[in-house]
Amino acid sequence: MMDLGTGLLLPNRKTSFKSVRKCLRKGRSMSRKQQRRKRLNNTNRRIMELKAEMEGISQEQKRVKEGQEEVREKLIKLGAECDQLRKETEFIFKQRAETQLRLNLIFEILKAKKDCNPSKVTNLIMHLRLV
Repeated sequence: MMDLGTGLLLPNRKTSFKSVRKCLRKGRSMSRKQQRRKRLNNTNRRIMELKAEMEGISQEQKRVKEGQEEVREKLIKLGAECDQLRKETEFIFKQRAETQLRLNLIFEILKAKKDCNPSKVTNLIMHLRLV
């Protein structure tokens, strides 16, 4: 093949038109290969960017999940503390009611003693011992 300096390949005596077409095809296919390689490089670069982005998102999701677990644990602890406080409050109200009942009986005993009513005093003292 001969190159006349114009970039065109011309057949000489030893080459046929088939070989010229083949060479031209190869020339085109090389540019296609380059285009394909460029597309693959762009695609691979984009894939790497997406993988890095996905990794960042994955780490962020992991941090969010850990935060949610911490909040869940705190809520469970708060719920347990709330139940404990509720029980203590109920116990205090119960004690208060019993104390109020005892005080009322003691005042009734004092009143009965003042009124000189020994049978009522004895009866109230028995009730006080039962409470």
